[in-house]
Amino acid sequence: MNGANCDLINDDIFDHIPSLRHLSLSNSRLTQNDIHTRAHRLFQHLERLEILDLSRNWLVEIEERRLPMLMDLKELRLSYNSFQTIPVNLDLHSKLTALDLSFNSVPSLTSLERQSLDDFASHHEIRLQLTGNPLLCACSNLDFVRWLRDTSVILDGEGASTRRYTCTAETGEITDTEQVMADIEYHWRRCIGQRVFGYTLAAFLLQLLGLLLVYLCFRSWTHVRYFWNVVRRLRLPRRQDFGKDVYMVYADQDTELACLDLPRCLRPYGVRLLLRSLEDAVGSVKAENIVTNIENSWKVLLLVPRAFAEDDWSCGFTVQQAQRSITDTLPDRVLVLFMDDPSTLPPMASLELLMRNYPERNVFHVHRDTPVEDPVWQRLAEAILGHDI
Repeated sequence: MNGANCDLINDDIFDHIPSLRHLSLSNSRLTQNDIHTRAHRLFQHLERLEILDLSRNWLVEIEERRLPMLMDLKELRLSYNSFQTIPVNLDLHSKLTALDLSFNSVPSLTSLERQSLDDFASHHEIRLQLTGNPLLCACSNLDFVRWLRDTSVILDGEGASTRRYTCTAETGEITDTEQVMADIEYHWRRCIGQRVFGYTLAAFLLQLLGLLLVYLCFRSWTHVRYFWNVVRRLRLPRRQDFGKDVYMVYADQDTELACLDLPRCLRPYGVRLLLRSLEDAVGSVKAENIVTNIENSWKVLLLVPRAFAEDDWSCGFTVQQAQRSITDTLPDRVLVLFMDDPSTLPPMASLELLMRNYPERNVFHVHRDTPVEDPVWQRLAEAILGHDI
């Protein structure tokens, strides 16, 4: 069936000829997907098959479970494909005598593949064809080159010798395995020398770097100690690092609301409030106290009823300072609590700028008559303290 279009072959085509011994599907447009999805169905009744030719197709690998039924297989021809390794498990095909992998993409055989072939060859004669593969004779696989010389597997070779294959050296030079084996000691020394030189150079550079660091440390010992102290203490800020949990910002007209009603709603959750002192309302120290209170608080809570929006100087200055306190390590530092419908409040430039770039999760809405047991107070307390209350 060489040259047949595999797409036009039914999956049950071989069901009624179980005595078939030789099947050739060379150049039949057999793809990797066909092997993956159809191979088991196509070959499941061919238990007496001895020769299978899948050459000149577009195959890369054959999974072990695709051909386990071919127990009598003696020859498997896979030339002119794209295999990079041995695609069959020799333990499942104990009668195999010939494996043709010529003109594929095999650069070398792994130690496991070589061991499997040697174990198989110790009990059964097997012929392996590797001609036409891009074999390597690099430092990483000199043991493969030596295996080609010593193995009991029957090889096809190139020319008069069955152990000679064209290969590519470490330098990119085209040579052959017999020539490499003739100078194997030279190649071993060169490969080991390159590796030892690399290790030596790396060790020398590490020593040089160590000496340079020691010199710089002694030359700038004070700077190093200070820098190390800063790095050692460098960490994200925590709520326990601040004197209070939240600094309350409110207008003078809302003192009763801020000092009596709101603490009564937040006190059950253990929130430590920082309220304004009398000095905050005294001229020259007012701005300084606001900045200090913000710095000493984990969060800043803006209590925004109508009076707050109308107090553009005092509350506006506090909003600006609260916005400046937002950092990469404290991105949710400011919380906004609206006591009236925001659409009915007079415009406030500083608050508008804050709200334009602030997430909705940090904005809360309550009314003056919101009961203490309302869930909004727990959500506000969680936003202040975290979710460990």
